[in-house]
Amino acid sequence: MGWTQKRKTRDGVGRFRACYRHIRGQVQSARTFAKEREADKAVDVTRSVAYFHNANITQPTLVMLLWAAIAVGTVAIAWLRQPRTPRLGCV
Repeated sequence: MGWTQKRKTRDGVGRFRACYRHIRGQVQSARTFAKEREADKAVDVTRSVAYFHNANITQPTLVMLLWAAIAVGTVAIAWLRQPRTPRLGCV
């Protein structure tokens, strides 16, 4: 969830930072705004667009897909190697 932080510049003017927590747990700042309302809007947009930005999820995704393919192959081989027993009562 995003939030805004009020801070003062060297001149004593109040500014608002639009902040959100990145998927890896780091606090990110979208930008600094003069009005709190603008910062609130930026938090909503930035958090939804940049949630996975630079998360490097390609390698874990490929590893998971490889694992899934191996699991499917193993289950298919086990299924084909089952002994075929005739069912009683079937003609």
